[in-house]
Amino acid sequence: MKRSRFSEEQIIGILKEHESGVPIAGLDTLLAAIQNAARPRSTKNSVA
Repeated sequence: MKRSRFSEEQIIGILKEHESGVPIAGLDTLLAAIQNAARPRSTKNSVA
């Protein structure tokens, strides 16, 4: 079975945001922020 990209809590939160009137464009921005926060940081290009 394929693992979901988002947790159940994240999906519920996004749906509640949409129900409260947040436009789809705003939700897209929120989803992108969640994905970037969950992505491991690359140390290849970091400056020490």
